Amino acid sequence: MKPKRVHLIAFALLLAGAFWFHLKSQVVTLDPRPDSEVEMTTVENGTTYKLHQGNLYRVLPRSGKWEFVKQYYDTHFYASNVSVIPSTVDWS
Repeated sequence: MKPKRVHLIAFALLLAGAFWFHLKSQVVTLDPRPDSEVEMTTVENGTTYKLHQGNLYRVLPRSGKWEFVKQYYDTHFYASNVSVIPSTVDWS
């Protein structure tokens, strides 16, 4: 293989790796949701955290936007995996 081609392939791989790293490191943020939709709010070491639809978010101090931290539970799990059987009580 010619040296020029090797350099071109190495540069392309380096560029692809840098692009992948950039996309992977982007932060997911949301606009704040109404307090009526928030399941829990807590403050730890001066940082506010909010739990909304099973996801934990960190409230960014300057913008007030929510930054995704972790998914604690799937909101659709109960509906799709648990069956509730109504029962009756006989008072006779």
